[in-house]
Amino acid sequence: MNRHPIDALRRHAVPARALASAVAAGALAVGGALGGPPGSLGAPGTPGMSGVPAAPGTVAAAPATPAAHGNGGSATTRPGSASLPAAPRAADPAIAVTGVDPTIATPGVDVTVDVTLRNTTQRRVDPSVRVGIGSRLRTRADVADHAAEPSTSLPRAAGATVAALEPGEERTIALRIPANRLGLPRPYGVLPITVSVSGLPDARPVASFLPYQVVKEYQPLRVGVALPVTADPQPAVLAPDPAERLEARTRMVAEGSRLDRILTAGILTDATLVVDPTLLGDLGRPARARATSGATPSPSGTTTPTTTPSGATASPPESSGDSDADLDATDPHDPGVRLARRLATAGADVWFVPPGDPDVSALASATSDATLPRLPEAPATLPGTQLATPTVDWPAGTASSQVRGAIAASSPQPPAAVIMQGTRTDADAGRTGSAAREDGAGRRILAVDDRMSALLGGASGPAQTSSVTQRVLADSVALLAESPGLTRSVMLLPDRSLDPDPDSLARAIQALRTAPWVTPVSGGDLLALPSAGRIIDATTPPQGSASPIDARNLDDVRELSHTTEGLRPSFGDGNLLPDDAGEVLVSTRWRGHPAAWSQARQQLAARVATLSDGVRVVPSAINFFAEHGALQVTVVNDLDVEVRDVRLTTDVQGRPPRLIVHSAPQQLTIRPRSRATVRLDTEAVAAGVVPVTASLRTQAGTPLGEDATVRVRVQPTNGWLLLAAGGVVGIVFVFGLFRAIRAGERRVAAADLEGLDLR
Repeated sequence: MNRHPIDALRRHAVPARALASAVAAGALAVGGALGGPPGSLGAPGTPGMSGVPAAPGTVAAAPATPAAHGNGGSATTRPGSASLPAAPRAADPAIAVTGVDPTIATPGVDVTVDVTLRNTTQRRVDPSVRVGIGSRLRTRADVADHAAEPSTSLPRAAGATVAALEPGEERTIALRIPANRLGLPRPYGVLPITVSVSGLPDARPVASFLPYQVVKEYQPLRVGVALPVTADPQPAVLAPDPAERLEARTRMVAEGSRLDRILTAGILTDATLVVDPTLLGDLGRPARARATSGATPSPSGTTTPTTTPSGATASPPESSGDSDADLDATDPHDPGVRLARRLATAGADVWFVPPGDPDVSALASATSDATLPRLPEAPATLPGTQLATPTVDWPAGTASSQVRGAIAASSPQPPAAVIMQGTRTDADAGRTGSAAREDGAGRRILAVDDRMSALLGGASGPAQTSSVTQRVLADSVALLAESPGLTRSVMLLPDRSLDPDPDSLARAIQALRTAPWVTPVSGGDLLALPSAGRIIDATTPPQGSASPIDARNLDDVRELSHTTEGLRPSFGDGNLLPDDAGEVLVSTRWRGHPAAWSQARQQLAARVATLSDGVRVVPSAINFFAEHGALQVTVVNDLDVEVRDVRLTTDVQGRPPRLIVHSAPQQLTIRPRSRATVRLDTEAVAAGVVPVTASLRTQAGTPLGEDATVRVRVQPTNGWLLLAAGGVVGIVFVFGLFRAIRAGERRVAAADLEGLDLR
């Protein structure tokens, strides 16, 4: 694969933070200007101290100049320095080892240890520093024990009395250890270092390490480094407002963000990037995958089957080339497009996890049969390039054989590898096997070295650079000593929560890669390496943070995502609801963040309820005095957006029915804040009060609002009723006429006329 030169990578890399430490920025700028290799970032063995170091037992205070952490992590005095850390970290301790130069010792070469002191008291102090070096550490457990509890009884190798420190003052001193005091035993190994201080309250002993090599008697370790580029647990990605969702996605990859710092370190070191393609937006998933995406039901309400009744894997969909998107024709301000451009120009190996980074371990545990719905498909190439992007599955916690089988059955295509992390995969606890393995079913496995990967995660600021670098080197040489005659592969992949300082992480990775017992390999090389044997099933419980996905929550997520997908097409342009809600809610990003997951789910559920209840049928009572006619039903849209393609269905209650609705379900489009009257062709059968249930459904069949009851008082006016009414009228008329004829003409008597003036 073609690689961009390091200066090109740095030009395209977004700076990790607006305010970085002065020398860290200077070191990157110089390395970029010279076009040097990644190892130019403070390569091990480069002298880190200017001037002549002090002899043992003498003061070696550096002048009060701004901090400098280049060239092996050495530092100078910086009282009252206003320089800010490049990444969040804990308050500075009273003592820290900020440099060991050279990072790997060789016979006949003096070693300089840089110690930074800080007076955390309110009074002036006169501290004394002591550096002790012990005998060779044999195992990785020995290295871990010394890091946790450094011994203060190690033989003294150097020391100094420091000039008085005023309250709050910080100073870095350099202590030189002559080569003849080291006594490096053959052939290679690591020596423990303990730095202790007297006269400085709250200064506890600090551990460091001195890896060394006298003679090469081993097969080098093939070490590949990968860094996670997966989404942050931000509830705002499921916010009701589309602009707020876009802002949340933009913040994830913005300059100075956590992912930006990871990308900067990965590009500078040419590490493999394990990317969640949903961070690329629409570019991160083939178009055909949208119809069956996520570990949730499809919009039709059914889960895509993953196996046939006999258990055979279902046929994968045909390949599509829509991942070869032309980035020049896309929106340059879209965060996904910006990330795709950055990955395309970096030239580093990119592996995709299934879109959304589904928490397959939790999903399998939440189902009674440990199966998974079909996993969404990732692009086969990096958008804008022809760079192949293998899809790997990376279960959080223990990836048991049951989980691996579920992954294989639910993947559209077999993953390039299953990354196993957080579990023991070796039969012999004292010997670590190769990363490249296979399981009993012949599936490709990449076993992560969790211990060394976790150490890289500690590179959170310049003050941690030396401690992380020396600890990683020490652990690697102890790993080498387990089986020095075997050629083994090692994969390093920090946890998804990695939040590094890019310069510190880059220095640690480069120091490891330039160690004489390490042969760096790329991600593609790791996938191509022959299997070194089979892994064993995990015998330890799952490690890491717990997932909020359990059986009950999974049912809720499935129902909510199904409703969301059914509602989206009917509201405006579809942006009122996220198109990847199901994938987001079952993502691994929420491990250890149950409150954030609950907030994301609740605000999505609230949005769904608002849209569902905003369109309704008005209950009413209607008199229907006709044999045939139009029954009118009113539908109200209380929302500020147009509702499209909504179907009105009616269900006449009663058996046998007294009313028949002949009109087919009506397709409606209702403008914002308005109502529509629907006329239904209706036939009356018999008199009486007939309840008619009116319902609104989207095209996908998702209900809107509550079903309304229209009570219809039916009085049919058919021919028999008219004939009967006419007969009654005729009888009344004939009877009146008969009485009038029979009575005859009435006469007036003569007596009644008397007294009347007839003139």
